[in-house]
Amino acid sequence: MVRVCCEPVLHVVRRVNGRGDASDDVAVPPVNVWHDEQAMYVEVDAPGCRPEDLDITASNEALIIRGRRHAPAERRRENQFPCERRARTIERTIPLPFRIDKERTIAESRDGVLFITLPRPKAESPQKIKIQVG
Repeated sequence: MVRVCCEPVLHVVRRVNGRGDASDDVAVPPVNVWHDEQAMYVEVDAPGCRPEDLDITASNEALIIRGRRHAPAERRRENQFPCERRARTIERTIPLPFRIDKERTIAESRDGVLFITLPRPKAESPQKIKIQVG
């Protein structure tokens, strides 16, 4: 009875954590996000996703990351246990705390991690105001 009652909640938790079952279509990859006066920085775990299978879109409100991990070549082995590595789509939307300079945005993939730098526009970067003594 408790299992049936809690199953919808467990399904949501699994999807949010990117650990859904085989019937899930989309995984939510873990990210690190921070910003300073110059830019916002995002690191996305995307193991198995080739750069050509990743799509990054930035608007004034959000950064959207989509990708596809292909299934490994299927090999049957004697005494094989269930195969849990499969093709999977990843998707993550990250709200932007400020406008970005899309022309200077940089994305790089290294060792299964996607690194994205989203610079602030030069005119909108916070400026220190010097106090004059007089």
